[in-house]
Amino acid sequence: MRKFFFCLLALSNLSALAAANDAYVTFYNKGSIALGSIPGTKHNLFVGTVFDGQQSLGYLRFHRFMTMRFPAGQHVFSASSSDKHPAENSQLILTLEEGKNYFIRAQSEAHMVKDKGRLDLITCEVAHADLKGATAVEEKHVRKDVRDRLVQDNLLPECH
Repeated sequence: MRKFFFCLLALSNLSALAAANDAYVTFYNKGSIALGSIPGTKHNLFVGTVFDGQQSLGYLRFHRFMTMRFPAGQHVFSASSSDKHPAENSQLILTLEEGKNYFIRAQSEAHMVKDKGRLDLITCEVAHADLKGATAVEEKHVRKDVRDRLVQDNLLPECH
């Protein structure tokens, strides 16, 4: 029984250490519903799936955000209006630093055939202004295999 409790304690310490070394990324959507899908517009409302590499993270709906922990290092984020991984030209490549907060705004670009998701790195101040009155994504809209990285807080990370 002692070994069991020792193992639990060791695992909780490793988890806390991993969290201290992580970066935090807040994904959110913003855009104009009024523009609809007029070809050539680049600031349409995005509703769809966000990815880290090939890994689907979760689904963003209107005026929602989700903050997740990621290990420091290079990540390739992307967004798709479907649950399928998007083309390479809609990727945002970032090198995350431990302990830092990042804010990524998802928008949709209208093209002749279909809309394409676009991600932009945004300052904390702009993200807070964009997200006045926004709510966190419900856990059910985050992939089960990455829910342990979801920050279970309904507040946006503070600006430093």
